[in-house]
Amino acid sequence: MNATQARSRHTGFRIISTTVISMLFLALLAVFATPASADTVNGAGGNGIHITVYTGNKNYSNHTQYVGWIYMTDAYDPGYCDAGDPVEAWAGNVYYYRTNGCGGQWFYVNSSVPSGSGVCASYWRWYYIQQSWPGHSYWAHWRGVACITIRV
Repeated sequence: MNATQARSRHTGFRIISTTVISMLFLALLAVFATPASADTVNGAGGNGIHITVYTGNKNYSNHTQYVGWIYMTDAYDPGYCDAGDPVEAWAGNVYYYRTNGCGGQWFYVNSSVPSGSGVCASYWRWYYIQQSWPGHSYWAHWRGVACITIRV
């Protein structure tokens, strides 16, 4: 066996041993990885909107996470009630719209949501804008939106 053949044989052994060690390391990571579990995640947005989202297990094979429900409230005025103002929520391909905007709102999603999707809620509120000069005060319709993002 000449020097070139010996070097080639040594390089081949190094490649095989590195591959085997890497595979063992990945197998150990898979065995000792902590599973994704249920959690509640909070989000806040403009105009005092606050959401709490109940998330469940992550599915790494199809890059989704279970979302059970969204709870939305107005942090500035939790008891606010205007039955004509719309409230909305969405998560993945689930969308809710209703015009009963009294107090906190529950939205039951009960669905797996793709990674990168927003889980959001919003409401519209009428606010009275008081100006310092006479005759220039008015009502304005504003929207508050809060979201979290699913990451798998």
